[in-house]
Amino acid sequence: MDNEILTYKIDYKNPIELSDFSGSLDALADQFKRHVQKNNLSINDDEIKLYIYEIEKGSVVAKIVARAKHHANIDKVQKAIGSYAGELKETIGYFLSKIDIKPELNIQELNNYKKIVQPAASENGTALSINAEEGSIQNVSITINHIEANAAQNRIEHEIGLQKLPNNLIETEVLFYCYQARNDKKSKTGDMGIIETISNSPVKTRYASDDIKEEILKNPFDRAYIVNVEIHTINGAPKMYKILKIHDNIPND
Repeated sequence: MDNEILTYKIDYKNPIELSDFSGSLDALADQFKRHVQKNNLSINDDEIKLYIYEIEKGSVVAKIVARAKHHANIDKVQKAIGSYAGELKETIGYFLSKIDIKPELNIQELNNYKKIVQPAASENGTALSINAEEGSIQNVSITINHIEANAAQNRIEHEIGLQKLPNNLIETEVLFYCYQARNDKKSKTGDMGIIETISNSPVKTRYASDDIKEEILKNPFDRAYIVNVEIHTINGAPKMYKILKIHDNIPND
């Protein structure tokens, strides 16, 4: 079977701002990566990514395919585009009030969808379409015009507002792993960690006691830790984690 192709097209009257176009594609790629991870579409760390293989004349038209780093798992690679397009259609449909089932998205994913539809939202008379038709087992077609894109972004902003964290929120029994660690239990700088249920970005990390830091520094990158954490935010975004308690740890692989 031929590779599935995702056709990304912008119809426009006025020039599209480059940052809107590139930001939309970056968000599309990041959301695809999350889709692959969530649906276990890769095996043995053979990473599947999106690639532009053709730009057509006329409107902005990009032909996008999925390829595995080592060209293994061909069946899963071929299914990735179609399943991802289906997820895009359901999620955007929810933001347009066409589908009732609410997708489970964190703030980063919500921002991805906001960026994906931005080219259509930026200018009146602009429309964005994303289609999985060529080579796909099940055709998926999404089209969103300027008015719909703005409506979707407004609903996304509302969802982001609901998720924004109050300052000094305490979360219990969440999974934390080190992104960067200084092998010095007295150091107050240089430590950064990730809690994916809060943010996929590394955040400056401190520890409530030397004992907690010493325990984590035993295996800073080989283990993930189930912890209680105090989250400090600026404008709703996490800027510092303070690890209060370690409940358990698991292999970080």
